[in-house]
Amino acid sequence: MGWIGVVAIALSMGCAPTIGAAAVPEVQAAYNDALVHAQNSQLLLNIVRMRYRDTPYFVDVSSVTNQQTFGGTLGLGTDLGVVPSGATSTLHPGVSGTFSVTPTVVYMPLQGEAFVRRMVAPLSLYTVLALASAGWNSSRVFRLAIDRVNDLRNAPSAAGPTPREAPPYRDFLELVDSIRTLQNAGALEVAPAKPTDVESCVFVVNAAGDEHMVEAKQTFERLLKVDDRASYTVVNFAGTTEPNQVHFRMRSVLSALYYLSAAVDAPIEHERRGLVTVTRNPDGSLFDWKDVFRNLFRVRTSESNPSLAFVKTYYRGHWFYISDDDLDTKSTFQLIAHLVSMQAGASAMSSPLLTISAAGH
Repeated sequence: MGWIGVVAIALSMGCAPTIGAAAVPEVQAAYNDALVHAQNSQLLLNIVRMRYRDTPYFVDVSSVTNQQTFGGTLGLGTDLGVVPSGATSTLHPGVSGTFSVTPTVVYMPLQGEAFVRRMVAPLSLYTVLALASAGWNSSRVFRLAIDRVNDLRNAPSAAGPTPREAPPYRDFLELVDSIRTLQNAGALEVAPAKPTDVESCVFVVNAAGDEHMVEAKQTFERLLKVDDRASYTVVNFAGTTEPNQVHFRMRSVLSALYYLSAAVDAPIEHERRGLVTVTRNPDGSLFDWKDVFRNLFRVRTSESNPSLAFVKTYYRGHWFYISDDDLDTKSTFQLIAHLVSMQAGASAMSSPLLTISAAGH
């Protein structure tokens, strides 16, 4: 009986390395979740830092190595030499094993001239319009990525550290609302001006026969001061507006991050201590940034660890978080994360490499 047990143990030890291969899906999913959580937390932390005029800093994971080690020992013992006269000797098998996982994560800072240039360079007009016509909410894309359309300003002073004076923004929001209304009804399309032209596009508006759409089209034309036509050429801002041209001044990724930082709720005591800028209206009353960021973005604050948080970070003695049921803010956060990755990725390093030991038969 003892020998049968020994053989079974040895066979089981021989097959044990297949644990590594079987663990690959679970390990990969676990690291994927951990990396996404780390990137989201870092992005939120930097947005909060900007609210306090502290220096943002980005690091990225350059490699992840997961080393699995399995070891075992097998021993046999006997009572030969100490058994009574006439008794049979017996064998006592013994087995022991160890299994360890050693993860190694390598971080690299995102810095250097190329990274800085991409972060401060204006976003591509074609990229922004492509996002708006490819399923993303056009209002969300325009409010985040565009600083000015013709003479309509989208809180331009918020594209840097939070300003002390209230910025203009209401006409811009009315414009993007009309664009969104037209887009939802399929009455507005965006197309390149030429197949190979990435510097200009065309708005094609077809709102005839629907009173609601006609009203949105009239709002669009009134605010942009364009003629009643079916199409309008969209170009980068050049200082002057020609008839039926719509000039966009794009933000950089860094400006978009500063813009979102104005939506961070700071604790009252931090405002009183002058740790964050308090924006005021011309009459001296407090300016409400929630009106600028309605249905777009909001970072809440709490003294205690929030339980219902999509992403959170601890900074200056308080928790800052995005509520898990705030779907509008989560969508905007996802969009700015895409833009940061798009702008910064090319100047950083190759994609993270996840190495998982998968020894087996």
